[in-house]
Amino acid sequence: MSFEKNLRTPAIPMAYLQLMVEIMAEHGINVDALLKGTGIEPAQANQPDARMAAWQWGLIVYNAMELSDCRSLGYEYGLRMQLSVHGFLGYATMTSLSGEDAIKLLARYFRSRQRNLQLSWSIEDDACVINLEELHPLGPVRAFMFEALLIGIARGTATLVGTHDLSGFELAFDWEEPAYHQAYRDRLPPTRFGQPRNALRYPARFLQMSPQLADAMASQQAIERCEQELALAGGAHAELAASVRGALTGLSGPYPTQQAVAKQLHLSSRSLARKLRAEGTSFAQLAREARKRDAVRMLEHSDLKVEDIATRLGYLNPANFTRAFRNWMGETPSQYRERICRGPGARS
Repeated sequence: MSFEKNLRTPAIPMAYLQLMVEIMAEHGINVDALLKGTGIEPAQANQPDARMAAWQWGLIVYNAMELSDCRSLGYEYGLRMQLSVHGFLGYATMTSLSGEDAIKLLARYFRSRQRNLQLSWSIEDDACVINLEELHPLGPVRAFMFEALLIGIARGTATLVGTHDLSGFELAFDWEEPAYHQAYRDRLPPTRFGQPRNALRYPARFLQMSPQLADAMASQQAIERCEQELALAGGAHAELAASVRGALTGLSGPYPTQQAVAKQLHLSSRSLARKLRAEGTSFAQLAREARKRDAVRMLEHSDLKVEDIATRLGYLNPANFTRAFRNWMGETPSQYRERICRGPGARS
């Protein structure tokens, strides 16, 4: 999908606008001013099935920040974001059978809620890590988008497992600490700035916990509606490779098979292969990318022996891992680790 078409595809639920209207009302900003230039009529904000385009949502956020002069709007929005604001996706996660099922649903259907950002997740040591990356330049609303979503996901995850304690969570942003952060410090998870990525970390044990409202039938019904929404938003085809990448986390155990991933995505193995082929990739190629990604990550950020890394990546013979890594990077795993982690400019 082209850049312009992606921005103009109505995919973002009006529920996000409704929350913004509520916040702006407290600042004395009326809905007409908030929607100026967007082409959205005030009556549309109350239509539960209505959608807006990414460019419209971006302009709404920009209007809100300019009219209210609230630089911390991303914090305010994220702290008020309830799971229910996500509609059927929120209900699907609330009724999922485990925290792992919930994060997989979020990764699968994120595209039906956001068009400017891409979400992925992985297991790193004893933490689940959710990464957000921008697909298009976000300009003056960039900090808002990352703050609101990552804070909202943190609160939603805590709600799922029945806790209000965010001390085990950690936020990471790639900009310097803003002046308004200190005023919110006690309401947020520990936060680090100037980081290489925009991410949320939380204990991996949450993945094994069952949400308080777990209900297999209710979750499946919500998932069916999410599938419909994804198809209507034009994101099902475009996001399949990203969904497979999310399933190939690799660090918490053996990589899932193509059959297992297909089942997780409610597809047959043949349908998964066909759809990936249409996107110009394959399950085998995505699996190789996952192994390469995880190999680099473990070489850079762990003290594991190369043989142990090979085993974690599913190689029965370490020599096969060394050969594969040389094909990826042009050097052996040991040479890479020596150059990157112990040579000039090594990470502290």
